[in-house]
Amino acid sequence: MGALVYENGILNLIHHPEGHSRLSSNPSGDAFVYDYFVKDHLGMYALR
Repeated sequence: MGALVYENGILNLIHHPEGHSRLSSNPSGDAFVYDYFVKDHLGMYALR
C-alpha cells in the first residue's frame, strides 16, 4: 500500500503504484474513486 493522506482526521487520498484512490462526496454518501495511470508507447503517463 502507498501513502495515506488525511485532512482534518479523515482519510482523503491513498497513493499506490497504479494511481490513487480519492474520497468523493456525493448526495448518496462518500465513496472512494479510483484514478489510475496509463503509460503509452513513448513512456508518457496519463491519469484516467
